[in-house]
Amino acid sequence: MDKLLKFRFILIFSIVFFSVIAIETNATTWTVCPPTFGFCDFTTITAAINSESVIDGDILNATGSFVEDINTTKSLHIQSNDTLESNISGTVYISSNFVNVTRFNISRTGIGLSCPGYTPTQICVVTDFVNLDQLNISGTGAESRDTLVTISNKNGINITNSRMTNMANGVIATGSTSNLTRITIANNNFSSYSNFAITLTGANSTIESNYIERTDNSFGTFGIRITHTPTTAEHISIKNNTIRNMCVEAIIISGLSVFKNYTIEFNTIENGPCATAAVRLEVPANFRNNTMQNYTTSRETILLGLTGFNGHQPNSTNVTGNKFLNSPYATAVSFEAQHLANISNNTMIDVAFGVAGGGRNTTIYSNFIFNLSTNTVPAAGRGISLRGGASYATIYRNNVSMVREGITAGTGEAPSFIYDNYINSTFRDAATDSTLNKFNITKQPGPNIMGGPFIAGNFWSHYNGTDLNGDGLGDTEIPYNSSGNIPAGGGDFAPLTEPNAPPVVTFVLPTPNNETIARNWAFINVTLNETGSSAALNWNGINESMLGSGLHWFKNKTSLTDDNYSFKVYANDTTGLTGISEKRYVVIDTTPPSTITNLAEAAVGGLWILWSWINPTDIDFSHAEIWINNTFRANVSSNSYNATGLNEHTVYEIQTRTVDLVGNVNPNWVNDTARTLDITPPADIINLSEVHTTAHTILWSWTNPSDSDFNHTEVWLDNIFQVNLSAPINFYLATGLNSGAIYELEVRPVDNVTNIGNWTNDSARTRGPP
Repeated sequence: MDKLLKFRFILIFSIVFFSVIAIETNATTWTVCPPTFGFCDFTTITAAINSESVIDGDILNATGSFVEDINTTKSLHIQSNDTLESNISGTVYISSNFVNVTRFNISRTGIGLSCPGYTPTQICVVTDFVNLDQLNISGTGAESRDTLVTISNKNGINITNSRMTNMANGVIATGSTSNLTRITIANNNFSSYSNFAITLTGANSTIESNYIERTDNSFGTFGIRITHTPTTAEHISIKNNTIRNMCVEAIIISGLSVFKNYTIEFNTIENGPCATAAVRLEVPANFRNNTMQNYTTSRETILLGLTGFNGHQPNSTNVTGNKFLNSPYATAVSFEAQHLANISNNTMIDVAFGVAGGGRNTTIYSNFIFNLSTNTVPAAGRGISLRGGASYATIYRNNVSMVREGITAGTGEAPSFIYDNYINSTFRDAATDSTLNKFNITKQPGPNIMGGPFIAGNFWSHYNGTDLNGDGLGDTEIPYNSSGNIPAGGGDFAPLTEPNAPPVVTFVLPTPNNETIARNWAFINVTLNETGSSAALNWNGINESMLGSGLHWFKNKTSLTDDNYSFKVYANDTTGLTGISEKRYVVIDTTPPSTITNLAEAAVGGLWILWSWINPTDIDFSHAEIWINNTFRANVSSNSYNATGLNEHTVYEIQTRTVDLVGNVNPNWVNDTARTLDITPPADIINLSEVHTTAHTILWSWTNPSDSDFNHTEVWLDNIFQVNLSAPINFYLATGLNSGAIYELEVRPVDNVTNIGNWTNDSARTRGPP
């Protein structure tokens, strides 16, 4: 039954007995290919879409290259052939709900179909519930006006596992929040573009696990932009993205509307050679557990982190758990005109400024600010800086070490409170031009940041006073005014002193913790609960000096051979007391396991191949990586793998390499090739008929199938086997027959591997009376 008849039968049957749902579960797959590829149901995708035979829910399986603009007016799954990425040169205009487009290379040479708001564009989505997956989309140049995917006022759109390059914009999704919702952009690669990789307005959307990189010299290249809509936008998640080499913001969230529930987390933003800011937030957001690093430029100011803009005053922005690293010209967090910002538990190392800004009711606590640059830009090396106008700020429990200036505070309309911080500066600990700012609170039970029993003021590296009563607070040379940099009448009236107990030495990441590691180095990192004067690493019984100062000490052990090592750390405080860490061990293992042996196919079928082998005897062998035709399939710890879902009569190569328990990978591949069986019988014999009869003989002839592997014809007469006739013989003479009798000849084709085709029959009568 041909496909058209089959479709009509299913449609009539479904309407009478089942429902419309039954039609969808019996979707028809239609083939599409240019005429040069052989026979298909349609020669263009547009012809398939426009055909009355193709209905909602059907599948278009395309092979080859198609130069056409496509308007999907039906709910279809349009996919490239499983074994071949096909090409579309033209615009894909999606104008029907529930459309899937999968595994195509998409480009465009002309203007293509018009898309609302953005022309030219490669894919235009003007309907709901669309999936775009595994696409390779290319524009006409980074300097063009191309937008590769445009989404207009729609919801339920998924763009996944695709590569977009050579364009002005990657994905633009715009519209009112009530219409533009549930957009997912995940696991894509954006490169070689000149404007934005992703622009989104709307709500309840996710941008996740994308790789975005400026790969040319385009200036003004942004990463992700979330912008305002006429109504409130809520619930936007930006996470696990990697954004590199931006020339403007990597992430920008801006607009005039009230935004809610933005989360930016676990992103890596790095290598901004000409950026003005890594991230710019003009709206309240949760910005947490991100890493921003390696921003280098000759500009005086780069805002690496958070900055308000154009006078907007977002509330309740949380900046926590982030890392700002190796950016000697940059401010880690700048919070211009922000109110109620919480900046906490961040790590800022090798930047120009730690935290700087104004605003009201900002809370800055438990940040680690270390080793700031001092000669890259004017006034560089400030740990925490409150600019003029800052009021009601609370700054506490921060560790500010190896900086030029610890904390500076301008004049605000109301006091800011600065207490329980650790300040270790090379020039001055603090500076302010206002006595409104308070550098201690009323004494209360601790412990404080130094491990002392009371919380009150701050620890200052240049304070030389003495604790006379053992409460851990200075009693002489108070108030501490940082060598006159705090005006008369102000200062710290209860500065912290170092306790008289040995320092507590605590290992912190990435220090090995009684484990085996697959590298030839180990970074030993410790923190102290009080200022240390020196630290030594005891490595297998031998003491070695450590680098660092204050509360942070480290040592990188390199060029280690495979062996077992034990270690602990001794640290001295400024009074000569010595603290000792716990003892730990680490096993260095950089040797991969041996390869597998005796790899061979154990059995084969038409659609599967079973391979087996002998695993290595290494005690730390974990598994073998299994790849089929250069595509990863599985990690297997057993000694066999059954590759399924294959094509018949096709050669496949299995590639294997071994991995041990700590991740060492043997670089040597062990491979084997095998062919699946041919399970398709030859085509039917046709044109079977008698060509001559006598009283006692009948001569039959026929047309053999054209299959290249056709081997012979089985010949039966009245259900009794007669002979196998090898190709190309196409006739049979039956002799010794009775006169006037009817005989039936049955023939069927057989191929080289004994696949047997269908029977073809013919009856004939010998001459003469019976």
